Amino acid sequence: VDDAFHIVLAARFSRACFLRDDMEGIINLPTPLPPLEHSFGLPEQRPSTNMAFIFSILVPLPMLFFVVSALFMKLKLRCTLKMALFTLLLFATGGFLFLYWLQLNIFQAFAGLAVLSLLLLLTGKGALADSDLK
Repeated sequence: VDDAFHIVLAARFSRACFLRDDMEGIINLPTPLPPLEHSFGLPEQRPSTNMAFIFSILVPLPMLFFVVSALFMKLKLRCTLKMALFTLLLFATGGFLFLYWLQLNIFQAFAGLAVLSLLLLLTGKGALADSDLK
């Protein structure tokens, strides 16, 4: 049985070699491909640094406007620990978004905002329960 296997194997091998030698002119042998050339597109235009700075100043203005108007209008809100914590967490969320703008990636931002959002939800509910705006 072992000899029969070797005979069949030798016949197939010699036939493959025979066909290969006989058809060498017909078969296209692989040739090296030309190197790939890639041209990069033009970089996208960005706004000037002055425009970016003005935008960075304008973004926190609504929060600042809220705080200043609350102080000048002298809202009759009792300043409880829950309200102070809620306000602090609002500013922390703004600071975290600023940190994302500077150096974090989107996955780090999602993780941090998930924690801050949960805390804001819990403290906001408590702050509304303690407020005089019922």
